[in-house]
Amino acid sequence: MAESRTLAVFTICSNNYVPAARVLLQSVRQFHAEADLYLCLADEMIRMPGLYDAAWTIVEARSLPIRDFAAFAFRYDILEFNTALKPFMFQHLLEQCGYDAVLYFDPDIELFRPLDEVTQPLAEGASLILTPHMCAPCESPAEPNDLTIMRAGIYNLGFLGAARCQESSDVIAWWARRLRYECVNAQSEGLFVDQKFMDLAPAFAAAAHICRDTTMNVAYWNLRQRALGGTEGAWTVDGAPLGFFHYSGFDPEQPARLSKYDTRLDGAMTEPLQRLTESYATKRLACGHGSVSAATYAYGRFASGTAIHPLVRRMFRQHQLWPQDPFDTYEAYLHERCPGTSRADPGRIVTNFMQFLHGHFPHLHTRLDLAEPAPVRELVDWFVIHSANDLGFDLPLIEPAAERLATRRDRRYPARHDGGTRSAAADAALDEQIRLALAAGRGREQIHLFEAPAEPEGQPGFLRVGIPLWHLACFPEDWLVRLNELDEVWAPSRFLQTALAGRLECPVVTVPLAFESTARVPRPRHALGLPEHRFLFFASFDCGSCPDLEKTLSRENPHGAIAAFRRAFPRDGMAGLVLHGAGPELAPDRIEALRALGDGHPDIFLLEGSPGGHGRASLIGATDALLSLHRSEGVASLCAEALRAGRPAIATGYAATRELLTERTGYPVGFQLIPVAKAVYQPATQQSWAEPDIAHAAWLMQRLFEEPGRAMKLVSNGRALLQRDYSHNQVAAVRRRRLQCQEAPRERRRA
Repeated sequence: MAESRTLAVFTICSNNYVPAARVLLQSVRQFHAEADLYLCLADEMIRMPGLYDAAWTIVEARSLPIRDFAAFAFRYDILEFNTALKPFMFQHLLEQCGYDAVLYFDPDIELFRPLDEVTQPLAEGASLILTPHMCAPCESPAEPNDLTIMRAGIYNLGFLGAARCQESSDVIAWWARRLRYECVNAQSEGLFVDQKFMDLAPAFAAAAHICRDTTMNVAYWNLRQRALGGTEGAWTVDGAPLGFFHYSGFDPEQPARLSKYDTRLDGAMTEPLQRLTESYATKRLACGHGSVSAATYAYGRFASGTAIHPLVRRMFRQHQLWPQDPFDTYEAYLHERCPGTSRADPGRIVTNFMQFLHGHFPHLHTRLDLAEPAPVRELVDWFVIHSANDLGFDLPLIEPAAERLATRRDRRYPARHDGGTRSAAADAALDEQIRLALAAGRGREQIHLFEAPAEPEGQPGFLRVGIPLWHLACFPEDWLVRLNELDEVWAPSRFLQTALAGRLECPVVTVPLAFESTARVPRPRHALGLPEHRFLFFASFDCGSCPDLEKTLSRENPHGAIAAFRRAFPRDGMAGLVLHGAGPELAPDRIEALRALGDGHPDIFLLEGSPGGHGRASLIGATDALLSLHRSEGVASLCAEALRAGRPAIATGYAATRELLTERTGYPVGFQLIPVAKAVYQPATQQSWAEPDIAHAAWLMQRLFEEPGRAMKLVSNGRALLQRDYSHNQVAAVRRRRLQCQEAPRERRRA
């Protein structure tokens, strides 16, 4: 054991909450200068100048002696994971570091004076210090009341004190054993993360001390029983100096609301409480609130980049042991076929994940017998068509099942009665037909149709194939009617294949568009009126061929690009943003609308009209990086053009973009799915799209700006991906295979 030291104070948070921890630890330093300060990071450290304070000792969660740490981190969501680390950090400080006393505070707490009421009992023999949520009955029918507290836990574990002794060591060791597997938010099952377990602590520890001082751990749940008064620097509770306030659920950007968990005081806070929260909000904002995105969380995604849904974590808890790193291996297990279920329809296979969902939701398991074909059909169709919108699943969780369902009707009929042989001239003609159709309709949402000669069963005719260019996760009904009249649909992305899976009678296969990796000659900056020696980001949106400018701006989201740029580079002259309004000659009102986006910022440059020359890639080549904070894209053409031009891309990691842009090939931006308003995008019935995380985009822009060498490695990986999967030769081969195994046309038009 290390040499004895007196007092350590620590908090636990992920990177997005470090600014809150800064306010806490500044207040601790002010009133307990004798304490050593620790931040247990429930995350991995990131590159962000000034985020971490040199006065703190940072302990990354993965450095704690937690057995099978990868499974531990995978098992819990971010709240559960943060709270599950608590006993392990106490053990580290008390047993490995040798402190006599350790105090824990949640990061959203602020101290207002020395806390002798908790440090003195520890020095005099108390093993643990606990603060109850309430010190008197609360029988109000409105929550939070005493029934609420009975479900959540008697003591608030936003604070805990422990002395180095055998009694505390035994309790904390028991607590750690429990939290390895059972730190879950399941109040209906009698569990609430780390907190509910400590109801037992006074029974296990005779020397535990319950601090009933009403100036301690003041928060929304007990304010109706405590009188807050005083002024800045002299706050009081029940006439005594305030010890510490717990701002649980407080948002510094909405200081009129005390907590998101209790809205009864919205707009009705007392004057002292309002002044207190305004003061705290000012401190939080000054310390960088909102500057770190939750998308930087190290344990939120599989190694593939797929977001880990809470239901995936819940499913994983069924496994006490998992032989490998679940971040690498559990995603594949989700997609494996579940034994004991009907396989009558090879296009509708129940996976392990579907089986878990079937057992989790009563409306599924009480009705559907998965040994029978019809219930399997209902479950699989719901999973593919509705689960992303209903439950917020990341699309890669659905795409394998969607692919099986979309291609289930494929039968082996050759497109030509010649043994499948096609001439190079025929392939070239088909490629040119598709290329011209797509080029003519650039920017429009439409269905491109072509016909291929077919002679199934020796009867001449034509196969009718459609390539839909649509950008959202649900197709309009009139499109579905038109597509269903075809013999086959070639979706240019897995995103669009998933959007059509289970909705059409004809096969839907993914046939990507061709994007060569050959670099284009960039346009000279001086010819474009751009500064020569400035790092420039390029953002483009196609509005010339779209009749509804607001619709285009909403989906392609140049406003988001501007917001991220301003946030990343607050000082003039650091970098620049080039906004390109693509399309033919623009009407004067559109030009003014585009100029208004820049709001006169000296580092935002507007380029109007057709790019000319070698196209948009030549404009991208004149800049240093692409920035595309779209809300949904059916085809990742803009990212492909950036890679062709040898430029790194920062783009919303949703829809077709994520098929090309991963953390190995670029900088995907985190997002949240939000409903699409009908007034913004018609038709938008039950549609969702991505709202990109502006803070995350700004951080990625700063990283790219500071690490150009790393960016070029990503570009190299991306261009290799283009060459492997999106070259003209590769795409032509995919098309040839499709035309050699077509389904017989249902209603052939004779030659």
